[in-house]
Parts: sequence; C-alpha cells; structure tokens
Amino acid sequence: MNKTFSVIGVGNISRAFLSALSTLSGKFEVKNDTVTLYNRTPEKIADLKKVGYNVTEDILTAAESGDILFIGVKPQNLSEIFGSLRARGADLSAKTIVSPCAGVSCEDLEKLTGSKTIVRIMPNTPMQIGKGVTEICRSGSVGDKDFQYICRVFSMCGEVVTVTEAEMNAMTAATSSAVALVYRLIGAFCNGARECGATSPQLENAVAKAFIGASEMLMTSPKSADELVAAVRSPKGATEQALRVFDEKNMDGIIAEALRACAERCEELGKECMK
Repeated sequence: MNKTFSVIGVGNISRAFLSALSTLSGKFEVKNDTVTLYNRTPEKIADLKKVGYNVTEDILTAAESGDILFIGVKPQNLSEIFGSLRARGADLSAKTIVSPCAGVSCEDLEKLTGSKTIVRIMPNTPMQIGKGVTEICRSGSVGDKDFQYICRVFSMCGEVVTVTEAEMNAMTAATSSAVALVYRLIGAFCNGARECGATSPQLENAVAKAFIGASEMLMTSPKSADELVAAVRSPKGATEQALRVFDEKNMDGIIAEALRACAERCEELGKECMK
C-alpha cells in the first residue's frame, strides 16, 4: 500500500507520527521523500529536511500533496487554517484526514476540510518512546483497508484502542490527559516520601518503577484492580492506613471530577473551533 503523507503543524505528536511511519517496512514502507511537511516556523523542522522529508513553506502545497493529511495544530486554529485554504481554492475532498484535535468531531472536520474520510485519534506523549496509547475512531466513509493501515501506523507507537466517537472525550481524559495526572501523582508520592524521611537520589525512579510494576501486574493478572488492592491490603496493616486516608479524602471522587472537567473541556474545544 503506497501512500503519501502530508503533515500540517510539526510538534511533538507529529514528530512521533513521523517516527512511527519510519518504522514501517515491506509493503507498508513509507520513504521520507513521500512525506511533505509544513510548519509555521520552518526553522524548527530544519532537522527533518536534512533527513529527506519534503519541507514546504506553503501550507497549500502541503495540504494538497499527500493522500493522508495529518493535522498537527491546536483545535483553536483549525477554522482559520482551513478557512484560508478554502479561500485559496484547496480541494481536500479526496484526502483522508487524520486529526488528533481534542473534541473536534468527524462531522465538524468534514465541514472544515471538505473531506468525508476522517480518522480521529487521541494519542498520548509516551508514543514518543513507543509506549503510547492511541484511541482511534473513523467517519462512515473510511474503508476498512485504509482504517487498518492507519491503525498499523499508530501501533508502531504503542497500543491502539478502537472506540466509538461518543467515547473519545472520556477516553482522552482517561488515557491522554491522564499522563499528566500520573506524573503529578508520582511527584506527590515522592514529596510525601520525603516528608516521611526518604532522601534517596533514586526515589523518583523507584516510585516510577512501582507504578510500572503495578500497571504491568494489572495487565497480566486475571484479577481486577480492586482485587489487587485487596491482595496488598491487610487488616490493621500499613497499606490499610494509607487507603483509609484516600477514602476519607474521597480520592476516587476527586479523580472522577478531574476527568469530567477534562472531558467537558474537550467538548468545549470542539464547539469553539467552529465559531
């Protein structure tokens, strides 16, 4: 399947996407010179030009070059960007649009781009090291073969989870924005341990490894998260006291409220981009 690609906006997620493309092999191989890049500040992607990517300073050229157009810009900028492309006569109706823009629906992306073949993704930043989770959904006009191909691309960055579009905002909160929440939790664990007397320079690494180990055990165990909690907890033990504080402070409710705020903001971003 010989596909050409265009990328508008080359930030961290777009670079991770390019890294995934570069790992495809055999009949799926994508050569750098079949990928056209546009970034508002071209000097920031000079390194990519040096390794054979087509870099253009004309956004119209980029938009019309590839079979698959990856949109690596903020949701708030979509209306302006695609409005200017339409004003210049851009025809994107035959393109497959891949969008990581939070909250922006397939229907709205169709209106903005003029294409009916829309794939929405929501990756997280660990995709940059091949450990990401990418939620993915599609509009009704995207065929199985094209959809499977795009899923394959993102599988090079980690796990791919197919969801309905109605789930995207909730899953964004739970797996994409959640990465920042996990970092915050790790930081809080480290600070709490220091208050209890921990001074080891390896503290942050040890806490992170504890999170990794717990996550891997959950993924490989037939037991649920609640069952694994119970396996660590013992009556009148130290772990039970920590969990008691979590319960008293309603930790579950705090996390649910945080995810709800995130999902609601995704919905707002989708509405704002169409104003």
